[in-house]
Amino acid sequence: MTITQTGADEAAARLEAIAARLRDISPVMQVIAADTMTVIDDSFAGSRSPDGSAWAPLAPSTVARRRLGSSTPLVDTGRLRSSMFARANPRGLQFGTNVTYAAPHQIGASNGRPPRRAFLPVSGIGGAFTLSTTGPGGTHWTRARESIRKYIATGEVG
Repeated sequence: MTITQTGADEAAARLEAIAARLRDISPVMQVIAADTMTVIDDSFAGSRSPDGSAWAPLAPSTVARRRLGSSTPLVDTGRLRSSMFARANPRGLQFGTNVTYAAPHQIGASNGRPPRRAFLPVSGIGGAFTLSTTGPGGTHWTRARESIRKYIATGEVG
């Protein structure tokens, strides 16, 4: 009896390529970072949370205090909106802001002031954030997971 092995070298090479992509997923994460920024920017542009819900309107007293009398939530000076970032790294993605007053707006306050006006595609309170599962944010993360799977399996980005 003779046993012939074929394809082992090709299989090993494919596994090595998958292992290399698992060590550095930054190529696909760069695309996901750009898409994450779009989701965040769309929230500001449409005054909607990434789950699709409309932001609470501003109180008339708040509009009166604003520099130009704008009634658009979270965009009086543009500082918060322009502080948003999303960065790819070999193991994942970082996104958010360094503006200190962002958190009360993202998660809302227990007394309702400020009300929750989420702009990041996450849900949760405190340190227990989870990725959004509904609306444009949920769609974004579903596509991101599929893109990561495709990249790891094939090396294709996009």
